[in-house]
Amino acid sequence: MKVSVIGASGFIGQHTVRELLLQGHHVKAISRNGLNFSDKNLESFKIDVYDCSEEDLHLIAQADALIFLTWPHLSNFKAVEHLTETLPQTINVLEKLIRYGIDNIVFTGTCLEYGLVEGAISPNTPTAPTTPYGLAKDTLRRYLEHHPSLRYLKWGRIFYVYGKGQSKTSLLPQLRRAIHAKETVFRMSKGDQQRDFVEVETVAKRLVSLAELKTTKITNIGSGKPLTVKEFVEMEIKRQNSPIKLDLGFYDYPDYEPMRFWAK
Repeated sequence: MKVSVIGASGFIGQHTVRELLLQGHHVKAISRNGLNFSDKNLESFKIDVYDCSEEDLHLIAQADALIFLTWPHLSNFKAVEHLTETLPQTINVLEKLIRYGIDNIVFTGTCLEYGLVEGAISPNTPTAPTTPYGLAKDTLRRYLEHHPSLRYLKWGRIFYVYGKGQSKTSLLPQLRRAIHAKETVFRMSKGDQQRDFVEVETVAKRLVSLAELKTTKITNIGSGKPLTVKEFVEMEIKRQNSPIKLDLGFYDYPDYEPMRFWAK
């Protein structure tokens, strides 16, 4: 199968490309920066899909499936630009790709589409996003679900992904940086909120499986196992055999997340 991956050089994108190649697929890797590895079944293109030519979009659309991973402004889930800029721009790009022939799309949603719902969350739980980011993704899904020319839409709501290549501002990289700098204290929230932490390799495998699926589906991509943030941090401290202490309660809880929720 030939698969175009938009956002191929990103955190999840690089792992997804490698998994596709491992499964024997031919990959068109689309990114602004390109990839730092090669393969006989890999074509890499430096393209910004939000600022590219019709020829570029036509090239991307010549595939059996599209995995769409890119989304700007991820450093601020409350940024209004998710709704005013990224949502309409993404719809415009997808409309053109569909017009050029793509009818099998995997799109990465977010657990923030569920809003403040608590507990074990199934994919058919009603969405109630409280952030512009969650609302933009949910709005896009609703739009695509009713698109007359889109044959297969696979929507994967990703929970708290971690692993190699993660943003330096994420929890685990910050902790590792503090440990390697031999800091004595790591500041964080109280850490008793329960989350669903999922390894990026697992996310990549799930996305590839969705691309291979010939149906329309909404699914959660998580571990299905709740873990407190404090437990997650303590596990890493133990792995690193570090004496660093936790300054619990230094930061407030994010007001846009429920206290306890995980994928079902």
